[in-house]
Formats: sequence, structure tokens, C-alpha cells
Amino acid sequence: MAAARELSALLSDAKTVEALSGHYQRTLERIISELSAGVSRASAARATSLVSQINKLIDDLDPKKAGYVRKWIRKRIPQAYVLGDKAATRQLRESLERASSTDREVFGEVATSFTPINQTQMRAVAAAMESTMGSAAAQMRAAIGTVIRQTQVTLHQSEKIREQTVSGYLRGATARQVSDDIASVLLQKKVAPEVRARLSREGFSADLYNSFERVARGQIIQVGDRRMSVRAYADLVARTQLREAHKVATITRLQQNGTHHVRISRHLMPEPDECTPYAGRVYYVGPLERDPLGFPKLASIPNGGPPFHPNCRHVLEPYVAILESPGAIEERRKESLLLPRRFLGKTAKEARALVAELSPTEIGELMPQGAKDSGIEKGAA
Repeated sequence: MAAARELSALLSDAKTVEALSGHYQRTLERIISELSAGVSRASAARATSLVSQINKLIDDLDPKKAGYVRKWIRKRIPQAYVLGDKAATRQLRESLERASSTDREVFGEVATSFTPINQTQMRAVAAAMESTMGSAAAQMRAAIGTVIRQTQVTLHQSEKIREQTVSGYLRGATARQVSDDIASVLLQKKVAPEVRARLSREGFSADLYNSFERVARGQIIQVGDRRMSVRAYADLVARTQLREAHKVATITRLQQNGTHHVRISRHLMPEPDECTPYAGRVYYVGPLERDPLGFPKLASIPNGGPPFHPNCRHVLEPYVAILESPGAIEERRKESLLLPRRFLGKTAKEARALVAELSPTEIGELMPQGAKDSGIEKGAA
């Protein structure tokens, strides 16, 4: 489990995931500060200036631009990739050391192909994260830009406020109250009932002042049918992509060294989850459509293998079939057949729902013998 410990250490290092999500949070707070001071200035020129100021802040979150996020991705993703490559290399070398002299003679390319790290694959994982975080930056620009435009439209539609606006600033009592109310929502991250009533009287729609609240809380990233906070999304993507880099590096190293099978690591779990059906089993990662030895393909399980969910601790480990006896391979293959076909080709969410339907007895029968010894904590369902 050294590979899992090394990856966990990287993920828990304050300079890694926390540093990225914290940077997103600090940038959001600066954006909110700019909004609270300027969004109620009733002039097109001032609105344009505000959008420009905020876009400069978001530029630092856009990997297409030179900034902190791009630097983080191009440093940390390769770091996780190298850990995955080193872990697979170490385990292959350990397998070679344990092999008999006869087995070593047939070890072939496993023993002789410890080539340099695959830079192309490493860059591909980094590029995938840059694309994902670029889309998040685009969502932020769109969401905040919409709030600014809708606020300006509402301010100009209110005759009372227009009359109390001088050179783009809100001067009269009503106008100043509106300005203070908008700032209070942004800074306090909630719409108080009295604020809701006043803004409604001045023509602000519920959608608009609710948008102020969502922006203040950073809940402006849409993921499927979920709305996530900027910080939570940065944390999720960072953890997922670091693990993805580790996984891709492990598979690439094994393939380069003629090893086409992996086993998913095991660890104690307080209760069954979407990992449970797959932990401890062997999967095929070779180039053929079907595994000659009869194991299911890694691509057939959720996410193509771990991570199965945020904070997933499972990693891939080499299964060097050429060093295993026919009997041992057959035992591992039989274990793979214990997994009902309905668990293949599923998303992690679908797998979790299937596991939730199983009784403790069914879960025990489902797990490989090796996983039963260290899979579900004693006393847990």
C-alpha cells in the first residue's frame, strides 16, 4: 500500500489541494468585494469598468492565461504522475526480485523496458485539467457578468432610482438604501427578509437577489444537476485529477513493461460503498478487445477504475500474470466472475445504488477472499 500512502501524502499536503482551493476562495472574496462596492453604480461606463476588473481577477483562475492555476496544474499533475510511475516501477522490480531464475528468463520486457516517463501521457492529463478549470472560469465570467447586467437593467428601469442618480452614483435615500441592501447580501451571503422586501419594492426580481446570494457563497459552478461552490469544485477537481494522473501513469508504466493486468488495492472501510464490488479484483488493461486470460476490462467499471468517488483511497497495483501459476490465475479469474454483470458498465453513482440494495450476506459473498480479510471493518454491514 506504499503507493496509496504516497498519493495520500500528496493530497493532504497543505501546499497541494488546499493551496489551490484556497486560492479560488481568496479570488472569489476579492470579486465579491469589487461587486459590493461597484455593482449598484448606475452607469454603463461604470458597469463596463467593473466587468473588466472582475475579468482580470478571473484571468488568474483561467489556465489559458498565465497565472497561479496554470502554474499549479503544470507542477502538481506531473508530480502525481511521477508518483504513479515510480510506484508501478517499484512494484514491478519487487516482483522481479521475488521471481525464480526460471521465471526471470520469461519475464521478458517486464525486466528490460524500464524506459523514461511517458511525457505525452503526462501532458495529456494536465491538459484535461486545464480544460476543466478553463470551463469553470468561463462559468464564473458568465454568472457574474449576468448579475452585473441584470442589476444595471433593474436600476435603469426604476424611475425613482434614476432620479436619484448623479453622474453614475446613487445619491438619494432610496438609491443609497438599494446600494446598501445589495452590498449586505453580497457581504453577509444571505438575503434578510427586510432586504428582500425592500429590493422587491424597487423592482428587483427574486431571481436577481437570489443570484447575489449564490455569487456571495460562490455557488456558481454547475455540474450536471448540481450547483457547487467555487472552492468545493476546485478541491474536487484537484483531488480527482491528481488521482487520475497517478492512475494513468501506473497503467502506462505497466503497459510499457508488458504487464496487462492490475489489481485494485484494498483497505478497511467503515461501510460498503461504490468501491466495495471492485476492491481486490484483477482487471485487464491490455491492448486487445478481450483479455486472453478472461478477466474483465478495467474500462468496464466506474470511472475506469479508482478514484471511484471524492477522497477515494484505492489505487491500482500491478498483477504480473506471467509470474503466477495457472491455478492462482484461475482463482483470481473465478473471483472476477463473482461480480454480477450488472455491476459492469456502471457509473459510480449507479454502483453505489446497487451496493445499497445488497444485504450484508450478499456483500460478503460478493467480495473476493483477499478483500474479505481486510475490506469492511469488523461489525460494519
